[in-house]
Amino acid sequence: MIYLTYNDSPSGVYYSQVTDTCNYFNNTLKQPITLVALISLRNFFESRKKIKSQYHNSIVLPMFPKQRNWKWNVFTLFFVCLFCNSKGVIARGPFACSLALKLKNSGLVKKVCFDARGAYTAELNEYTVVEDEGIKNTIEHLEKEVLFETDFRLAISAALVDYWKEKFGYIATNYVIVPCTLNSMIQVSLRDEQSISKTKEALGIKSNEILLVYSGSAAGWQSFEVMDVFLYNLFVAKPNVKVLFLSPSLPSEFMTAKQFPKNIIQRWVSPNEVEALLSACDYGLILREFSITNKVASPTKFAEYLLSGLPVIISKNIGDFTDFVMQHHCGITLNEENGISEALQQNTLSARQKMNHLATTYFSKASYSKEYERLIKAISA
Repeated sequence: MIYLTYNDSPSGVYYSQVTDTCNYFNNTLKQPITLVALISLRNFFESRKKIKSQYHNSIVLPMFPKQRNWKWNVFTLFFVCLFCNSKGVIARGPFACSLALKLKNSGLVKKVCFDARGAYTAELNEYTVVEDEGIKNTIEHLEKEVLFETDFRLAISAALVDYWKEKFGYIATNYVIVPCTLNSMIQVSLRDEQSISKTKEALGIKSNEILLVYSGSAAGWQSFEVMDVFLYNLFVAKPNVKVLFLSPSLPSEFMTAKQFPKNIIQRWVSPNEVEALLSACDYGLILREFSITNKVASPTKFAEYLLSGLPVIISKNIGDFTDFVMQHHCGITLNEENGISEALQQNTLSARQKMNHLATTYFSKASYSKEYERLIKAISA
């Protein structure tokens, strides 16, 4: 079996959702799988080394320059398939999946699974994901093609399947839902109160203050405008709240940071330092504007916050996770009625244990072994 990715650079998301999944298939499910990664020529050898260090059975090759030339990569894959002799392909995203379908139509593979990470037509039109207008003009046709012509589908949320039904009239049942799962390499031991107090003290947090955290990038769908308004109102109502941003930088137009500089802490640390900082916080933040992209999303940080013992403050209509928060009482869902400042409180050890348990129960790869086994059966038969 082949897991095919196209134009995906090695990153934390790539490690948790691609290489870690390949390791799970190979080591736990005993399903041999070859990762074939087509990546940019920019920093090619460095990226190749990173991917192969995460999963040894990887074939990392340069893709044709410029995304508009993505179809030409089928010639590269033609020779890869002759070498690998695999029956099935799991293809991440519509471009990789369309390439895999071309291999199927040529008789080089028998079955293809569409690993869908979002609503691609919506994403390319709602946010500046690609600049090429030709790609934007063809993405809807491409997304529909791979959705209907593949043999199986993996969706990251039930909301994404609803999007398929509404947008494309999808009615089939040959799919599974697996949200963005935790990287099995992340090991979290919940810290005691003394350790948490020391970390907070090092950050300048007083004993009566509540610490929120945002961990991630400043990409468009992260909706920093929503974050800006939320934090401004929160700091006015509850001055003893502070926010830790684990991000390379804050947008220059982020006004709250200028108006409340003492309430904002910004750090960019190495991956092995993140867990200690997360564990010292009281809530994780996932605040996003309403868009189709966000409505079907499965943010990886959701499970990581829970794993570190943090309840999550989340916007309405974020994939399946807003409902998850309400169902499992693991955070606060924002709406026009609730008084967020009154609801905030310092995290407790028992709450941290509950959040951690939810993460390992619902977001480990082992939690979806039946779904993965169904996928394997569907495309290896």
